[in-house]
Amino acid sequence: MKISFPIGFRLVERNQMIKMNAMNSIIQNTMHQAITYHQKGEYQQASELYQKILNSDPKNPDALHYSGVIAMQTGHLKRAIQLIEKAIAICPNISGFHSNLAMAYKDHGQFQPALDHYIKALELNPKNPTIHFNLGALYQTFDKYEEAQNSYNQSLTLSPNQPLVLHNLCNLLLKQGDVPKAILFAKKAINFAPNDPKIQSNYLFALNYSIDHSPADIIHEHLKWGQQYIQSLSKKPDFQNSSRIHVGYVSPDFRQHSVSKFMAAILNNHDTKYFDIYCYSNVKKPDHVTHALKQTGVHWRDIYYQNDNEVYDQIQADGIHILVDLAGHASDNRLMIFAKKPAPIQITYLGYPNTTGLTQINYRLIDHHSDPDLNLFAGSEQRMYLPNGFLCYTPSEKTKINDKQSRSKSITFGSFNNLPKINKHVIALWSKILKAVPDSRLMLKTKGFKVHDVREQFHEQFQKQGIHPKRIQLMEYVKGADSHLSLYNEIDIALDTFPYNGTTTTCEALWMGKPVITLSGHHHAARVGESILSQTGLKEWITHNESDYIKKAIDLANHPDDRLYCRKHLRTWLEQSLLCRKDLFVKTLEHVYYQLMNRCNLHPCHRTKKT
Repeated sequence: MKISFPIGFRLVERNQMIKMNAMNSIIQNTMHQAITYHQKGEYQQASELYQKILNSDPKNPDALHYSGVIAMQTGHLKRAIQLIEKAIAICPNISGFHSNLAMAYKDHGQFQPALDHYIKALELNPKNPTIHFNLGALYQTFDKYEEAQNSYNQSLTLSPNQPLVLHNLCNLLLKQGDVPKAILFAKKAINFAPNDPKIQSNYLFALNYSIDHSPADIIHEHLKWGQQYIQSLSKKPDFQNSSRIHVGYVSPDFRQHSVSKFMAAILNNHDTKYFDIYCYSNVKKPDHVTHALKQTGVHWRDIYYQNDNEVYDQIQADGIHILVDLAGHASDNRLMIFAKKPAPIQITYLGYPNTTGLTQINYRLIDHHSDPDLNLFAGSEQRMYLPNGFLCYTPSEKTKINDKQSRSKSITFGSFNNLPKINKHVIALWSKILKAVPDSRLMLKTKGFKVHDVREQFHEQFQKQGIHPKRIQLMEYVKGADSHLSLYNEIDIALDTFPYNGTTTTCEALWMGKPVITLSGHHHAARVGESILSQTGLKEWITHNESDYIKKAIDLANHPDDRLYCRKHLRTWLEQSLLCRKDLFVKTLEHVYYQLMNRCNLHPCHRTKKT
């Protein structure tokens, strides 16, 4: 989820520094020019001017500080820290210096020094709302939700009309499962920043979790958003020298993220004789997954620190025929690049359960199970079926399954889905199952349970349904993929959420030998469970009403031998199923790409492959 950090140039502090250092008029004019370029995002020009000042005045604290800020904004964090620390050594009592140094430490993953400098900044300037906001964002980044909320509230007390604070509060509340309040804050943020596409995207993202908005209403909001960006400025790339189909994938999630568990198969199995693959990675902090994906032989473009026009030019230079969005309105999306139409064929796929609303995106990839009726819930894109299912799962770990018969007669149900998916209807239905299965327990695991008040609220909701807190185990985030997967050994039956189904959690449960019961609905987000179970040949665990969902849970609870059989054989079934058939899936995907190329009369020079 998006966490925004306004740098917060403080012109008052800058002017104080100018007076304090008795700058001559030439340096003053150069500084003014540099800051003008800087605030426009023209970092190269600004950096050259700051350096010009430092050449004549090496200890100029403003030039050191702002040079450090540019280093931070372009991803050179060690240099940023060094430069801003030099500025602080010269002028230790400027709050903006400490606040921006804290931000650089935060981006470098160093919580304590970041916190120390925010505290110092607030000592120097306790009524600065930007510093309180930045401190809240630090806490949120490191999953300290209660402290984050306190800092955001303090910032709003000092200055109520801050869209970025409201934006971050929306994300914080979503993580804690308070969907109605999150949507309220998202709408307030839009009121103060009506033309900010990122803040608008956050509102649309939150709507997918709402049970107070119909699927049709949510699609309408997406289409209304898309109408604001209906213009495109595409110029046709030069494809004359292209002998292969150039496919570009754009994502902020080429990292430890659910999307990568489904993209790994695609990037590793494209036919490079006929396809040239490009990854446009909007990842701020690359990790071991990023590194592994880079090794798949694709052309890799890091675009996090590039603006939309720069990325547009790069895509055109790469001669991309088919450009695929993998994020929709999720955090750090780059939909505004797609709005400019840099490629003749544009697709949205995988990372978002709804339409984007952009007419410049031509197609959305789905399957017959996720979207059986193309006349229902139509978005801005034309939906295209992948005949064997729209997902291809790559398990990340070979975590050991406990395949022994449990000595305990009590049943543990479980769900590791995100908190906003666990709405009041889900709690009511799960409570009925717990009542119907004596001595049974429910294990829930998600980041939001780090917060004491959130745990208390969930226990209260179950208590209202007649379920004692001792039967509900609420677990926080567990570090490490192997540790996370191992927790599935502690449950007997996985329960899917509705109307927003799980995706990765369903695949993980099956991988760990656990049956998954899903309640299938009518729109895409409510049918992903059916899609996955259909791909794996496990349709008997798909239900279409609440009574069947309860009945299926009771039946599995009463048949320990069936559950033991699943633990022994389900992983093998999964590996052999369509869900994990990487070669077949990618061939099917490539066939769709060929079809789209033919529709658009795009033919790379020597392509003769028949499909």
